[in-house]
Amino acid sequence: MQKNSVRLYRKGKITMRKAAMDANLSIWEMEQYLVRHGYKSQYSVEDLQHEMGLLSKAKNLKK
Repeated sequence: MQKNSVRLYRKGKITMRKAAMDANLSIWEMEQYLVRHGYKSQYSVEDLQHEMGLLSKAKNLKK
């Protein structure tokens, strides 16, 4: 099941969480598995900065 979960995740068909659950792994273990098997994330520093900005805005809205 692990290889099928990885394949679906890499195609963007399921989330990391779903892939980990299907493979009976924690998200951390799934990330490590992917790295060991040559997976390179498309998630960029700009993506992180964008998401951090969204979180900051959401936090300010709750105040």
